[in-house]
Amino acid sequence: MRILLPLLAVFVLPACIELDEELVQDGPTTNNDGIGQPGPSRPDGPDDTGTPPVTADASVDPATGSTCDTLLVAISTDDAQSVSEVTFFGPSDIDVLTFAVRPGELLVTVTIPEGGATGANDILLALQGGDAVFLEDAFTVDGDGC
Repeated sequence: MRILLPLLAVFVLPACIELDEELVQDGPTTNNDGIGQPGPSRPDGPDDTGTPPVTADASVDPATGSTCDTLLVAISTDDAQSVSEVTFFGPSDIDVLTFAVRPGELLVTVTIPEGGATGANDILLALQGGDAVFLEDAFTVDGDGC
């Protein structure tokens, strides 16, 4: 009996405990209409490859927008040729519609829906090969343009 209880504790109890990172939410829950909900939260740690995002020297033009705007945003960076995905993180719900790669820059078409939050947003550029470039507070939604 003395051996059975510790074995039970070692093998049975851990099987009852399940941690699912998919269930963890960084922000408020969404409602059914999706209006005014914050965008994805800022990545804190390493990406899926275990490599932390690199903060790069880059310029963003324009660096501001308003709700109800659809904008062509130019991101000038040395890593433009190897970008595979562009994501905006922060309080605003900024949708990336398309992006095109040109030598030394990305042309990103974004839309900011009505009712979105204002504030500074980060940009994450996922690179081919699993690396990423992080542009902190690179784009600001400054008001209501509806």
